[in-house]
Amino acid sequence: MRKEMRVWIFWGLLLLMFVTGFSLMGIGAASRVEREDKTGATTGGKQPPSGHENNHPQKTAVDLLEGLGEALVIAALLAAVVDPYVKFRLGTEIGREIAKETLGEHLPIELRTALEKIQEIDLYLRGMTIDAVLEPDPSHPGFLVWNTTIRYEVENASWVKRGFEHQVSIADSEAARADGKISEASHYVNGEPRYKLNGSSPGFSTMCKKDSGVTAFIHTDKHKIPSSRQGVTEKNVYFHTTERLVPDSEIQLIQLSLPTVGITLTVKHPEGISIDTSLEFIDEISPEVPEGQKEGQAVRWNSKRAYLKNEHIWIMYEIDKKEEALKQSQPIAAPKPAEEPASPTSAAKV
Repeated sequence: MRKEMRVWIFWGLLLLMFVTGFSLMGIGAASRVEREDKTGATTGGKQPPSGHENNHPQKTAVDLLEGLGEALVIAALLAAVVDPYVKFRLGTEIGREIAKETLGEHLPIELRTALEKIQEIDLYLRGMTIDAVLEPDPSHPGFLVWNTTIRYEVENASWVKRGFEHQVSIADSEAARADGKISEASHYVNGEPRYKLNGSSPGFSTMCKKDSGVTAFIHTDKHKIPSSRQGVTEKNVYFHTTERLVPDSEIQLIQLSLPTVGITLTVKHPEGISIDTSLEFIDEISPEVPEGQKEGQAVRWNSKRAYLKNEHIWIMYEIDKKEEALKQSQPIAAPKPAEEPASPTSAAKV
């Protein structure tokens, strides 16, 4: 909100400079014409007198007004067009040169090149939430149902619009072995659904393609994300849900397709199952019990750090007392996050 206010104040001041400049130029031009008319009338069409007889002080004041108006208009044009561009180019070029000279200067050129590529970020994800639900499946002894819903907001760090391709993938081996499927995918713009597709619909299946042992859902609408540098407030929130049968003890990996700022991971599960995650063991984030949930049936980790592209989060689950857990525990209802989300709050910028 403060950023928007600063942008509006900046452009408001520029508009004021334009209006004031043109007004002063108009006043000066009108005064000059009026003076010339009066001078021509009093001299009877003769050449006006020179020196101090041609109302020199008045002429000087009019010239000053015109000059001030021209200066304001030129300054406003420079501020609106040239100044931001020059500052951006100068900052970009100087920043790159400083980064090349200082970033990993003691490292081999291969590592320095990789570090430079990390800096070239256009799109990134913010406020990712991962909701995982484990529940027993009586029809498949020795397996659990693993339902995962991932929600994130896509932001554009560049100066121009960037196309984002909504993709969800699941390994063919998992799909064949354990009935893995993509059950839902959706996209919201400022809280309004742009699309909301059910995994069982024919239209959804036509968007799924098999490649290199993976079935990938790719939505045909490659929405262009507006630049966040230009004060645009459009919020692009994406959801997708996958569901599959998994062994009663396993490690699940979640790979990040883009740099990601902030991750909240929530796992709901029957009693008698222990949950561990890299957020706790690597990032040293303390787990907490979500509000309204029972300890031993739900756990949450809230990370505020930035993650790089292709970084992994792993979740390990293990049944402590397998037989009792599966017999006594009641199935946990999976969340329905693809319903219209609440109005997103502005996350703190990093």
